[in-house]
Amino acid sequence: MIITSLLISFYVEKTRALDYKTELRNHSLSRLYSNISDDVEDSKVNLRIHTYTNKKCEYLFNNYDSLLIHDIDTIAGCLRTAAKSWTIFIDNPEEYLTLRNSGLIELVEDDTLILLLQKKYSNHQVYKKYEEHINNYNLELIKVLNEKTIRENYKSSDTPYKYKCLMNSNKSLSESDLNLIMHKGGLCETYCEDIRTSILRDSLILIHIDNLLERNKKGK
Repeated sequence: MIITSLLISFYVEKTRALDYKTELRNHSLSRLYSNISDDVEDSKVNLRIHTYTNKKCEYLFNNYDSLLIHDIDTIAGCLRTAAKSWTIFIDNPEEYLTLRNSGLIELVEDDTLILLLQKKYSNHQVYKKYEEHINNYNLELIKVLNEKTIRENYKSSDTPYKYKCLMNSNKSLSESDLNLIMHKGGLCETYCEDIRTSILRDSLILIHIDNLLERNKKGK
C-alpha cells in the first residue's frame, strides 16, 4: 500500500513537472511565433527594396547609351538608387536559443518544425553576408555618385530625397562604374531569391507552431 502511494505520488509529481515544462514550451513557442511573424514582414519590405534596386540597376546597365542621349537625368536617379539602397536584417535568435538550450525543444513533437527552425536560424548568417557585400558595393557606388552628379533643391512627391539628383554634364559613367552597377544588381537579385525562400519557410514554421499550440489546447 505504501509502495502504491509512493508510485502514485511520483506519477503525479512527474505529470505536474511535465505540464509545467509544456506550459513553458508553449509560452516560448508563442513568443517565437511573434518574432517570426515580424521576420516575415521585415523580409517582405527587404524584398520590395532589393527587387526595385535590381530593376533600376538592370535598366541603367542595359540602357545606358540610349539614356545618355535621350534621358540623362534618369541615369542619375538609377545611380542614386544603386548606391544608396540597403537594408538591415534584424536577427533575433534569443527565443529560439532559449527553447533549444533549455531542453524545451525536446518537447516539440514535430520533427519538421525543428528542422525548419534549425535551417532558418543557420541561414541568418548568410543574410548578414549579403548585406555586408551589398554595403561594400554601396561604398564604391557612392564615390561614383558624389563624383558624377550634382544636386538641385527640388523635391517631388514620388521620391524620399530632399534634393533631385542630376548628372554632371562634364561626367559620364565608365565601364568600371557600369560593372559595379551590374554586380550590385546581380547581388540584389540573388538576395531576393533567398528572401523569397525565407518567407516561404517562415510562413511554414508559423503554420507548424500554430498547429502544435492548437493541438495542445485540444488535449487539455
